[in-house]
Amino acid sequence: MFNKKKKNPGYSYFSSDVTLEGRLCFTGSVRIDGRVNGEIISTGLLVVEATAIITGDILVENIILSGTVYGNIQASKQVQLHSTAKVYGHINYGELSIEGALHEGSSHKLSAEEIAIVQTECAELMEEAAARAEQFVPDISDFDRYALKPGSQKRIGAQQSKTVQALPESESAKAEQARAQERQARNTSAKASRAAETSDAPEASKAPEMAPPQDKAVGAL
Repeated sequence: MFNKKKKNPGYSYFSSDVTLEGRLCFTGSVRIDGRVNGEIISTGLLVVEATAIITGDILVENIILSGTVYGNIQASKQVQLHSTAKVYGHINYGELSIEGALHEGSSHKLSAEEIAIVQTECAELMEEAAARAEQFVPDISDFDRYALKPGSQKRIGAQQSKTVQALPESESAKAEQARAQERQARNTSAKASRAAETSDAPEASKAPEMAPPQDKAVGAL
């Protein structure tokens, strides 16, 4: 059995305010308090706390579950379900321990041959994930726009700072600066033209004021 109270400094931790989209692959031990929308694959231990919600299939060696899982669980070694656990899916396990959890789905104890198949599948998926991670190359073509300006300060410690030299401006930055200057010059010229037209325009002639009508005397018939 697993002992959750035992301290394990090797845990990686996803807090309750974290939401992960996509496949999670890891070795060692991971504790999740937040949300995961995607598959979880591991050759180690997965701890799903009561606040956690997993939407996706789980393929691990060992799992301690107190939260909610919408998906199938395959554990080549052990599945431990605590009283707050909720599983909406099938469970395939090497060993199973249940403490009053809610489970909607079937459960199946793996044979030695099936355990070997699950472990092989898990190892292959982990190798594929590691290969993709090694082949990933970030796009650094746009990094120059994050360069610090001359004289800017970068905090190094509580009482220490140093001036970071700015990287040379790229051609695109120079072109953008030139376009901004052109726009400013055009705006200034347009304002000057409008001001000149306003000062030279003749004043509008006013309509003559009409005299108020006067009463006319009517002679006696």
